Amino acid sequence: MEDVHEVAVRIAQNTAPDEVDLAPSIVQAMLEGGDQLEDLKSRSRGPTLGGFTGGVEVAGDLFQILQCVASCAAILSSVFALKSHRLSIRVQSRTLYEHEQRADETKNSQTPPDTEQTVEAAISSLAHQLQSNGIASDRANEISRLTLAALLENPEASQTLLERFDKK
Repeated sequence: MEDVHEVAVRIAQNTAPDEVDLAPSIVQAMLEGGDQLEDLKSRSRGPTLGGFTGGVEVAGDLFQILQCVASCAAILSSVFALKSHRLSIRVQSRTLYEHEQRADETKNSQTPPDTEQTVEAAISSLAHQLQSNGIASDRANEISRLTLAALLENPEASQTLLERFDKK
């Protein structure tokens, strides 16, 4: 379980740095479901005007991002199915952080077209899901790239997290 928490922390570091401390508890609640998840959902909407949070920290962007990751778990998992192209995936991981340099580096890395298409489909799917949750297009694309890069940093733990999300 610790590896799954580490993946959530990495995603938070890349996309919602103010919520890094909340990452393990958010992903735990999402995986366990039940009252913890319902409580998290109600708190993630934010406090109402004049309301109190009862001393419990309110989750924001990270919960929404992880919900989108869970919704896209199957397509994100397809990136990890490219085991024969592990080196290409590592190059993709590095270049996802620097979108402007991405085109040049992937051209020079001789990334197979199926790898490129799979990665782009995963990014596009996650970005679309984020946009449907009200996140602006440019920010959704940035979050998607940074999230996938975080997932690729620890493929085994990320695959475990995606499998657990996919079972929910």
